[in-house]
Amino acid sequence: MGCDFGHAEVPDGSVLKSRTWQSRTLRFKTRVLGNISLARQGIRSGRPCSALAGLALLLIVFTGCSLTLLWTQRPIQHTFSRSTLETTIGPSSVVPPADLQDKLASPLGSLSASALRSSGIKTAAVAKAAMATTTLRPVKQVVQGQKMMEGAGVQVCRTLGTSALRNLDPYLMLDELRLPAKKAFAGFPDHPHRGFETCSIMLEGKMEHRDMLGNQGVIGPGGVQWMTAGRGIVHSEMPKVTDGELWGFQLWINLPAKDKMIKPRYQDYQADQIPAVERDGVRVRVMAGESLGATGPIEMRNPGMLMDVQVAKGATFTQAVPEGWNGFAYVCHGSGKISGTSLKAEQNAVLGPGDHIQATTDNDAGLRFLLVAGKPIGEPVVQYGPFVMNTQAEIAQAFQDYESGRLQNPDDNVWAAA
Repeated sequence: MGCDFGHAEVPDGSVLKSRTWQSRTLRFKTRVLGNISLARQGIRSGRPCSALAGLALLLIVFTGCSLTLLWTQRPIQHTFSRSTLETTIGPSSVVPPADLQDKLASPLGSLSASALRSSGIKTAAVAKAAMATTTLRPVKQVVQGQKMMEGAGVQVCRTLGTSALRNLDPYLMLDELRLPAKKAFAGFPDHPHRGFETCSIMLEGKMEHRDMLGNQGVIGPGGVQWMTAGRGIVHSEMPKVTDGELWGFQLWINLPAKDKMIKPRYQDYQADQIPAVERDGVRVRVMAGESLGATGPIEMRNPGMLMDVQVAKGATFTQAVPEGWNGFAYVCHGSGKISGTSLKAEQNAVLGPGDHIQATTDNDAGLRFLLVAGKPIGEPVVQYGPFVMNTQAEIAQAFQDYESGRLQNPDDNVWAAA
């Protein structure tokens, strides 16, 4: 505030060292002598008012300068206001003292992340203060998986898309498929889709995909296929017999109204194309979103995250989940706690409000789960089987297009003319 503090050392017990000490001393002497001169002139001229004014100013200057000198020599009290941190620290490497680190309710704890970054403070105190402003997402609902038949007699375990949890915007359905090795398996013959996306995740075994456009591919262990049905597609998903078990998932993701009639698209990724990070007893395969410094390859039309998480006994996994997003954690193996709630295989934990989760386990078998979250679309959902639209009229049109064969027509000109 008009003072040049010069160089300051902030550790406890230190004092401010002014580089302008001599100039301050000179200013002090000048002001004192000037006011003494004013008082003398008043006395000589017989003007008592001038004399008194000079003496009064002399007293004020002396008192003010004395207080200033005492202030500059006092130990630093380490009280930082929001404005001080944001405007005076700037890009310096000032380290907050120990007493500030313990006061998480101090102004430092209420600063925004951008303010902390711009301040240049780089100590554990910042991380500790930042965590004080975060909120652990509780588990607000636990959904037990329901066994049901799909396709040509395939048993799946469903935890999203049932009466217990109809949908969780933008997610519509989650099925887990797990069959013993070499078990007879009919698969999912030709069937249509419109108005949403599907994600097929294989942990074990292989699944072959074909569609009416001539596309064909095989998803192997650890592979992922993200299919945007858009305006419509007819395809089949059939197992490839292997010596091991068949284990995988299918997730349905809604599309906003503006994207429901876009051209179909595929994104296929084999296991070696999915980044996997291992750290301190935690292994995360990042299919979409970001975790532990890795970014998933899937391009989502609506912001979201999709991860395969494994936690070993005694380890802890912490993951940021943006505030305002809907999310869930489906346990597919072992048992443990997610945000303090005990869970076991075939249970889906619906996450409450907050900005991060924590997962731990004391199970020798560990804990494995799918972490899924996304920004809500916030539009009406009208679903009838494999068609997901916004109105009943759009559902009726989807059936008409399928029965007429238009849904299978890859010609863009036909769709443009509609």
